[in-house]
Amino acid sequence: MKAYSLRDIPPEILSEIFSFLDAKTLLVCSSVCHLWLNAVKSSPELQYMLELWSDGMVPGTSVSTHADALEVLYKRRRTWQRLEWTSKNTVEIESLIFCRAYELVAGLFIQQQRGPDFHTISLSDLVDNPQNARVTQSGGIELSNFEDFAIDPTQDLIIRFYAPEPAYLDCRTMSSHEPHPRANHPVFTFSLDRHPIGVFYIQIVDDVVGIFFPEPPFSFHLFNWRTGLTITEVRDEQDIPFPVAEFHLLSSRSYIFAHAEHDTGSESGQIDIFTFDGDCPNSPINIAILELPPVNPGVWITNMIIQAGPFCANAISGIPFTKSNQNRIYMFLICYDVTKWCRLFVHWRWLHSYVIDHVREKTGTAVVPWNEWGPQNSRMLLGENHQWNRHVHGERIVLACENRNFVQVYDFGIIPQRIALVPQPTAQSEVVLHTESSTLVWDDIFEDTVTTSLPYMHTVRLLSEEYDLFLMDQDRILAMNTAEDSNHLMTAYTF
Repeated sequence: MKAYSLRDIPPEILSEIFSFLDAKTLLVCSSVCHLWLNAVKSSPELQYMLELWSDGMVPGTSVSTHADALEVLYKRRRTWQRLEWTSKNTVEIESLIFCRAYELVAGLFIQQQRGPDFHTISLSDLVDNPQNARVTQSGGIELSNFEDFAIDPTQDLIIRFYAPEPAYLDCRTMSSHEPHPRANHPVFTFSLDRHPIGVFYIQIVDDVVGIFFPEPPFSFHLFNWRTGLTITEVRDEQDIPFPVAEFHLLSSRSYIFAHAEHDTGSESGQIDIFTFDGDCPNSPINIAILELPPVNPGVWITNMIIQAGPFCANAISGIPFTKSNQNRIYMFLICYDVTKWCRLFVHWRWLHSYVIDHVREKTGTAVVPWNEWGPQNSRMLLGENHQWNRHVHGERIVLACENRNFVQVYDFGIIPQRIALVPQPTAQSEVVLHTESSTLVWDDIFEDTVTTSLPYMHTVRLLSEEYDLFLMDQDRILAMNTAEDSNHLMTAYTF
């Protein structure tokens, strides 16, 4: 009887077997032997799977062949790497300084202006069908009470915040502003005990909405908007021995608090990770405390801000691929002693790994010193205060430069081993890959030199106009100026 080996398996059968693997396992298999490598390389489907994973993407809703989608993916990667956009379109908007609120999610830029109307700009239509890109829609807003809103277009969901006493959240559809059909109780009421409202932040992740008030008296409210359940209401005098500077949802069942102080009384700061049961009240559990770099005696963290991109519960319609909710960077803006700002970048997968460990091992609260997690799993760079929302998306951050004729992008979604070639500098752009550790030396702030090593790519591009603010989503950079006397125009650079 003839002895058979793996070499006797036809390539098309190998490819069919490999299609059942996840991308990371497929990458391992492709390094086993030339036969398996060639089977992967000869299959557009498998190549597409690998390249999607490499860019932190998941398949979208538009239909095309794997070969065509792969070419689109390669083109997108090249254009983002050099910031070589394929189109540039300008549209008039309300000044961000004067509008009540704005959002940028799933290709929609929405402003609620000083009047009762919402103005929605479809950013894809701005390229393909500019005369129909802008839609004005009345939302039935009670202007004396309305404060802000959050959206998830993939769920046709808008949640608006009103602030009489009691305050309330109102869950409606974006398409008709009717009560959302999936919300058993579309209105959530809660007490604030504050006037004026001050700073606050709303976030939606799947079936959960959180609203956070960092200014005294600090409070945090978490609801399951579909079932009508109040998951938790946290107030500083009840549950937290010192103020929370910031909050952000990690997933539909976990969130983080950023503190300016440690439980031990130190002023070095910490990041607390909580899990909760979305169908059970009073269920949050503090599962991990990540300590920040130790500071010198007398040094204080005076402010902390968390910036991250929006979550979408479902794939964005009409595009071949979507950024995965798991491929996200969190930027912690930290201010030491009033004037010294830095940016701490931490990937979602590291923060969420503590959630996975807790679910698997049912451990208590893990207290993790900075030197056990920070140097290898973060990057700390000098920075400035930047409170404009939506300049972070996925694993990228877009920022203005000191010279307003330039734009810069930090990309933490890279896999250094899979970058074949870093583009050479040109007259318009420069790309630098940072894979070595960097140090932050503030002898008057930190006990020791702060060394961090999360790899990233930094791209700077010359523009033909000057801008002082940039926002971004998956496929474009939005540029504008915030000065009161500037023209109220937004330029969309589409990739």
